[in-house]
Amino acid sequence: MVEREVIWSKTAIEQFKELLFFWQANDVNEKFTKLIITRIDEHIRVILQFPKCGKLYKMSKIREFVFDGFSLFYLVKSRQIIIYLFWDNRQNPTKLKRLLANAY
Repeated sequence: MVEREVIWSKTAIEQFKELLFFWQANDVNEKFTKLIITRIDEHIRVILQFPKCGKLYKMSKIREFVFDGFSLFYLVKSRQIIIYLFWDNRQNPTKLKRLLANAY
């Protein structure tokens, strides 16, 4: 098995931070936040083990891994998994298209 490094793009980090700020502003339970972080870690481990498990996103090389109402959009490279976007699937899909168009 090839050892790969996980790299989060600036956009993915910003999206995740925005979601955390939103939860904090809306009094979302800290326990829930920790659960989501744990779930993200679990799913990244799955992606590392099975890099092509996410479905290809619209005629591109970017893959989408959906879990718990969220999506990780990522690209598989020989030694890296690049996470382009962490996405809350309840957001406006037009924004998603714009962000992904700028991702690569």
